[in-house]
Amino acid sequence: MTGNTLINVSDQVNAQDVATNSYVNSNGSNGKVNMSGDTMTGCLDTGGNRVMNIPSNPTDTNDEKQKTCAELKRKPRRVYFIQRRVDREMTFYDALDLSKF
Repeated sequence: MTGNTLINVSDQVNAQDVATNSYVNSNGSNGKVNMSGDTMTGCLDTGGNRVMNIPSNPTDTNDEKQKTCAELKRKPRRVYFIQRRVDREMTFYDALDLSKF
């Protein structure tokens, strides 16, 4: 079929029928996600590109949050167990994670 074309093809009826360009354009999603109403069920591969325009103050607990450069570079700081003697009793304090402050 090199260099030849199929012409006067009817619209697809059965699953194995040839589909015309017009049929695919009007009935297919072209693999794109609609801007409203679609649900993603897999990972989003941005191909090394950044996701832009994420709200800096999310309104829902499931919203993505923008991270500033300072947040991305910040290393967690942890204060480990501190013990002290108080009237012959040993008192232990839980670890305090300072990265949340």
